[in-house]
Amino acid sequence: MQICPEQPPLEQSEFDEQFPKVELPQNPSFGVEHETNNKINKTNKTLFIINFNNDKLINISIMKRIPLRSKDLSKLVENYKFEVSKKDFVEIIDDKIILINKIPSFFYYEDKLVPTLKLLQKHSLLKSVIIDMGAVKFITNGADLMRPGIKEINSEIKKGDFVSIQDENNKISIAVGIALFDAEEMSKMTSGKVIKTIHYIGDELWKVN
Repeated sequence: MQICPEQPPLEQSEFDEQFPKVELPQNPSFGVEHETNNKINKTNKTLFIINFNNDKLINISIMKRIPLRSKDLSKLVENYKFEVSKKDFVEIIDDKIILINKIPSFFYYEDKLVPTLKLLQKHSLLKSVIIDMGAVKFITNGADLMRPGIKEINSEIKKGDFVSIQDENNKISIAVGIALFDAEEMSKMTSGKVIKTIHYIGDELWKVN
């Protein structure tokens, strides 16, 4: 994601003059699609994320969206045994986030495709660990998962696997992490960090829409 260089905050009136075609909603952070005149590929779009704080413009994030063929995505995610229909509309944002029917569904982490939480909450694509409710507030603030917070561990987890972190009450994915140990070793531990969190409810990826 590319962010415009820092500039002095604009007053609302100044913003209206510079961006007269953008209709401002009530919420402070929103996305506006604007089709660009791209001579090479006119289907390309640019997504503008315009952030306000107390009616002052903080920044504008610019994300390029490019269509992908569904069969190409199918090959990329075949290890997850996830089916992409020919009818699905697939796009990629900034070569980092893949949208299926406008829903963020996969993202790249160190050149590897990982399911997003929005997809995991509908499809079980990753091995999981169950955490107690006391650990939820820490994980949803981006903290790594410590061994004492885990209630259940999928026995097939291997070191380096992407893992779904779920809360014990709802069994819903609230974060995605990377296992730092095999399940067997993790089960024997009583303390220490065991999963590195890379995506969680409320982070920037979760907010993309």
